Amino acid sequence: MSLERQQAAEYHNQGVQGAGGDHQLAYKLLLSACEIDPSFAGAWYAHGNSNSDLDLRPAAVACFRRVLEMPTGPGESGDRDAAMTLKALINIGHRLYHMGRLAEAEEFTRRALEQDPNSSYALINLSMIESLGGNQAECIRLCKKAFALDQTPVVELALAFALLFDRQFIEGLRHFECRFAYKDQNFLKYPYTRWKGEPGQTVYIVGDQGIGDSLSYLRFVAQAAERCRRIVLGIQPEIARMAQDALPMNVEVAPLPHAFPAADFWCPIVSLPVALGLTDAEFINAPGVVVRDYRLPAHWKVLGRFAIGIAWAGSKQNDIDRWRSLALEQFLELYRVPGIQLYSLQVGEHAADVHRFGAAALVKDLSPMIRDATDTAAIIRELDLVITIESFVGHLAGAFGKECWIPASFYGRDYRCGHTGSSSIWYPKHKLFRQGQHESWQPVFDRICRALRGRLNGND
Repeated sequence: MSLERQQAAEYHNQGVQGAGGDHQLAYKLLLSACEIDPSFAGAWYAHGNSNSDLDLRPAAVACFRRVLEMPTGPGESGDRDAAMTLKALINIGHRLYHMGRLAEAEEFTRRALEQDPNSSYALINLSMIESLGGNQAECIRLCKKAFALDQTPVVELALAFALLFDRQFIEGLRHFECRFAYKDQNFLKYPYTRWKGEPGQTVYIVGDQGIGDSLSYLRFVAQAAERCRRIVLGIQPEIARMAQDALPMNVEVAPLPHAFPAADFWCPIVSLPVALGLTDAEFINAPGVVVRDYRLPAHWKVLGRFAIGIAWAGSKQNDIDRWRSLALEQFLELYRVPGIQLYSLQVGEHAADVHRFGAAALVKDLSPMIRDATDTAAIIRELDLVITIESFVGHLAGAFGKECWIPASFYGRDYRCGHTGSSSIWYPKHKLFRQGQHESWQPVFDRICRALRGRLNGND
């Protein structure tokens, strides 16, 4: 072994092992291994993985492409073997998918399947591509084949979403239980037995997903309350007051985080439909909870124009956020329609965008008035329309029947909205304006502006 390969291999091994917990050092070691011996396929592969972990997808793809350039064969000159080649092809396909480059993603994924037709990860990569292409039956077939070969949480999660998007909601939610083994393993350590619908018990129900999911699944907490002696609902503080007002008397709402309460069983809020033994029809037709009619102070009034509440950015913790969140400037396109006034329902770090981009006169910043969801609900009540990305604000508007328009991203879809159509389950006053595969957001907002002009002219 040459001195260069020997030293590169040492750096590679130290980097892969994590350099004693020093992540910056580990990254630098992998980078150094590639520079010291540029023909070392293993170093390029490890460097690609490190870039993937840092969400540096273009750099990761480039590293995996370099792997495919390396020689194969025994010995030092060719450390790229069939297994590494397969993994590089799969990784390129997966990252290109998440970069929105579906044609290239499919090319590399099919190359991987030519090498190994039973590669579970290549199968689920192709299933996601088929799903976005509208071929849901093929998506499910591929996922079921992958799951039969490899019953790991990553593969099962793909199957879960394939079923959910096919409106097989209950079966999809059964498989969605794998989310805990996948990345929420702390839930598996809760000091209770899982609740499976037993009557007459005290059950701790906890919001295990995003705020929008918790709000939309309150309907199932209300159903569970009919069976239980008592429920303690651990839920995000932003909607705790609203949940307490909307749910039956035997439900005690405890804003997260908090100590474990005394209870016989526990259940994640998104697992309730399965625990309750619901059918798909019962899931779809489950009535929402009655949200209290929150009011703003009497002195607060909207301007004498068509009042539209907007929200343009969601939580970065959501896997689809890169697709759904927009720049505030995109919403300023709405002023192509005369007679409107925009009001910001945005909270968090992006609330300041109103001032950062010189839009304070155009978009009234209401964030100082918003302490939690009840304040947002009171504001929405005074508005004529809500236009928001796929986020909690849409769930909130839908919860009490406010008309809500959603620019729906091509890649970041919600299973409650499915792949086609202009509406979603549970929220009959939602209207989806779907982005096409090769569209920017501009054509979507062109359609929204046309619809808005029609709405103001009474032509809707």
